[in-house]
Amino acid sequence: MSRLLIDGRWVDGASTERLTDKYRGAMFGEMAVASAEQVELAVRGALAAVQSSQLKPYDRYRIPLKAAWIEEARIEALVALMRDETGFTGADGENEVRRCVQTLELSAEEAKRLNGELVPMQAADGVQNRIGFTIHTPRALRFGGVHVDEASSARIDVMPFGGVKDSGYGREGPAYAIGEMTEKRLITIAY
Repeated sequence: MSRLLIDGRWVDGASTERLTDKYRGAMFGEMAVASAEQVELAVRGALAAVQSSQLKPYDRYRIPLKAAWIEEARIEALVALMRDETGFTGADGENEVRRCVQTLELSAEEAKRLNGELVPMQAADGVQNRIGFTIHTPRALRFGGVHVDEASSARIDVMPFGGVKDSGYGREGPAYAIGEMTEKRLITIAY
């Protein structure tokens, strides 16, 4: 029977669910199912682990890289599991596993580069006991705004927020709303 990793400990789920082959209907495994309380404990445990982490960038690199090596070493078993669980063909299952390996390798490389830089906060009056930092994020991320450790309760007119791509269309905030509704053109006139 499978178990759940919650707050650093392996525990039984509130119940179990049978996993059956999509084509033959034969049972090939059993999955532990978490209760709502177990999900809450798992989220709190994961958050506490992230907040207390002392990992250096190189250590953050090594963890997903090792996961990629483990996954690649188990490719045959994973492809068979995907075939049973999802009905994938062997070739499709292998493509999925190899793409996952590549994603872990790319994530490992990026983890080496993600580190913050301290911003001097002592220069302004009233902020002597505060710390500011920047976080380097990949340029491929697209979002309107991000709030860390709080929900937005303020509206700052120069702050872009709203969805992009599958998250919705457009940015909000007066300047961004006008920009989204404006079709820019260039006209040159020779005289």
